[in-house]
Amino acid sequence: MASRRKEARVLAVLGQLAIEELGDGATPLEWILDRLESGNTFVNIASEIGERLGPDWRGPGTESGRWAPSRAWVSFIAHRMAYDADRRIAEARRKGALATRLKVASDASPWTTAPTQPAGQRAARRNEATPLSIVADTRDG
Repeated sequence: MASRRKEARVLAVLGQLAIEELGDGATPLEWILDRLESGNTFVNIASEIGERLGPDWRGPGTESGRWAPSRAWVSFIAHRMAYDADRRIAEARRKGALATRLKVASDASPWTTAPTQPAGQRAARRNEATPLSIVADTRDG
Protein backbone atom coordinates (compact mmCIF):
# COMPACT_ATOMS: atom_id res chain seq x y z
CA MET A 1 0.00 0.00 0.00
CA ALA A 2 3.02 2.27 0.16
CA SER A 3 2.68 3.10 -3.53
CA ARG A 4 -0.93 4.20 -2.99
CA ARG A 5 0.23 6.52 -0.22
CA LYS A 6 2.89 7.95 -2.51
CA GLU A 7 0.40 8.37 -5.32
CA ALA A 8 -2.06 10.15 -3.02
CA ARG A 9 0.69 12.49 -1.80
CA VAL A 10 1.84 13.23 -5.39
CA LEU A 11 -1.75 13.93 -6.46
CA ALA A 12 -2.18 16.26 -3.48
CA VAL A 13 0.99 18.17 -4.45
CA LEU A 14 -0.16 18.36 -8.07
CA GLY A 15 -3.51 19.71 -6.90
CA GLN A 16 -1.80 22.38 -4.81
CA LEU A 17 0.45 23.41 -7.69
CA ALA A 18 -2.52 23.58 -10.07
CA ILE A 19 -4.50 25.85 -7.75
CA GLU A 20 -1.50 28.05 -6.92
CA GLU A 21 -0.39 28.56 -10.52
CA LEU A 22 -3.57 28.24 -12.57
CA GLY A 23 -6.24 29.37 -10.10
CA ASP A 24 -9.21 27.81 -8.36
CA GLY A 25 -10.83 24.93 -10.16
CA ALA A 26 -7.64 23.88 -11.96
CA THR A 27 -6.93 20.18 -12.03
CA PRO A 28 -3.60 18.39 -11.69
CA LEU A 29 -3.86 17.27 -15.33
CA GLU A 30 -4.32 20.89 -16.45
CA TRP A 31 -1.17 21.86 -14.55
CA ILE A 32 0.78 19.01 -16.17
CA LEU A 33 -0.55 19.98 -19.62
CA ASP A 34 0.44 23.61 -19.01
CA ARG A 35 3.96 22.52 -18.13
CA LEU A 36 4.25 20.26 -21.17
CA GLU A 37 2.94 23.00 -23.50
CA SER A 38 5.61 25.37 -22.23
CA GLY A 39 8.35 22.95 -23.25
CA ASN A 40 8.94 21.10 -19.98
CA THR A 41 9.24 17.33 -19.88
CA PHE A 42 8.04 14.70 -17.43
CA VAL A 43 11.58 14.68 -16.04
CA ASN A 44 11.22 18.36 -15.10
CA ILE A 45 7.74 17.78 -13.71
CA ALA A 46 8.90 14.84 -11.58
CA SER A 47 11.79 16.92 -10.25
CA GLU A 48 9.42 19.77 -9.34
CA ILE A 49 7.15 17.36 -7.51
CA GLY A 50 10.12 15.88 -5.63
CA GLU A 51 11.26 19.33 -4.51
CA ARG A 52 7.75 20.13 -3.32
CA LEU A 53 7.37 16.84 -1.44
CA GLY A 54 10.44 17.51 0.69
CA PRO A 55 12.02 15.11 3.17
CA ASP A 56 8.78 14.27 5.04
CA TRP A 57 6.68 13.12 2.11
CA ARG A 58 5.06 10.38 4.21
CA GLY A 59 3.57 12.98 6.49
CA PRO A 60 4.56 15.60 9.07
CA GLY A 61 7.31 14.50 11.42
CA THR A 62 8.17 11.26 9.62
CA GLU A 63 11.56 12.38 8.21
CA SER A 64 11.29 9.77 5.47
CA GLY A 65 14.17 11.21 3.48
CA ARG A 66 14.16 12.80 0.09
CA TRP A 67 12.22 11.11 -2.65
CA ALA A 68 11.23 12.18 -6.11
CA PRO A 69 8.92 10.22 -8.36
CA SER A 70 10.36 8.87 -11.56
CA ARG A 71 9.51 10.32 -14.95
CA ALA A 72 7.79 7.10 -15.94
CA TRP A 73 5.67 7.00 -12.78
CA VAL A 74 4.50 10.61 -13.15
CA SER A 75 3.69 9.94 -16.80
CA PHE A 76 1.76 6.81 -15.80
CA ILE A 77 -0.28 8.75 -13.23
CA ALA A 78 -0.93 11.59 -15.68
CA HIS A 79 -2.17 9.25 -18.40
CA ARG A 80 -4.75 7.81 -15.96
CA MET A 81 -6.15 11.19 -14.86
CA ALA A 82 -8.83 11.46 -17.55
CA TYR A 83 -10.35 9.31 -20.26
CA ASP A 84 -8.80 11.53 -22.95
CA ALA A 85 -5.53 12.16 -21.12
CA ASP A 86 -3.45 10.30 -23.72
CA ARG A 87 -4.63 12.56 -26.53
CA ARG A 88 -4.33 15.74 -24.46
CA ILE A 89 -0.81 14.88 -23.27
CA ALA A 90 0.34 14.07 -26.82
CA GLU A 91 -1.08 17.39 -28.04
CA ALA A 92 0.58 19.31 -25.19
CA ARG A 93 3.92 17.63 -25.96
CA ARG A 94 3.64 18.66 -29.62
CA LYS A 95 2.91 22.25 -28.63
CA GLY A 96 5.82 22.17 -26.18
CA ALA A 97 8.20 20.82 -28.80
CA LEU A 98 7.15 23.56 -31.20
CA ALA A 99 7.52 26.22 -28.49
CA THR A 100 11.00 24.92 -27.68
CA ARG A 101 12.05 24.89 -31.35
CA LEU A 102 10.76 28.44 -31.85
CA LYS A 103 12.59 29.63 -28.75
CA VAL A 104 15.82 27.98 -29.85
CA ALA A 105 15.46 29.48 -33.32
CA SER A 106 14.81 32.96 -31.95
CA ASP A 107 17.77 32.68 -29.57
CA ALA A 108 20.13 31.48 -32.31
CA SER A 109 23.03 33.69 -33.18
CA PRO A 110 23.24 35.00 -36.73
CA TRP A 111 26.71 33.39 -36.74
CA THR A 112 25.33 29.94 -36.14
CA THR A 113 27.07 27.00 -37.77
CA ALA A 114 23.78 25.45 -38.86
CA PRO A 115 23.51 25.22 -42.65
CA THR A 116 21.10 27.74 -44.12
CA GLN A 117 21.52 26.79 -47.78
CA PRO A 118 20.53 23.62 -49.58
CA ALA A 119 23.29 21.05 -49.78
CA GLY A 120 23.79 21.57 -53.52
CA GLN A 121 24.50 25.27 -53.06
CA ARG A 122 26.92 24.55 -50.21
CA ALA A 123 28.80 22.07 -52.40
CA ALA A 124 28.98 24.60 -55.25
CA ARG A 125 30.39 27.23 -52.92
CA ARG A 126 33.08 24.85 -51.69
CA ASN A 127 34.32 24.50 -55.27
CA GLU A 128 34.60 28.26 -55.75
CA ALA A 129 37.87 30.07 -55.18
CA THR A 130 38.43 31.08 -51.58
CA PRO A 131 40.32 34.20 -50.51
CA LEU A 132 43.31 32.05 -49.55
CA SER A 133 43.47 30.37 -52.96
CA ILE A 134 43.27 33.78 -54.66
CA VAL A 135 46.20 35.00 -52.56
CA ALA A 136 48.17 31.86 -53.38
CA ASP A 137 47.48 32.35 -57.11
CA THR A 138 48.71 35.94 -57.09
CA ARG A 139 51.97 35.03 -55.34
CA ASP A 140 52.81 32.45 -57.99
CA GLY A 141 52.55 34.93 -60.84
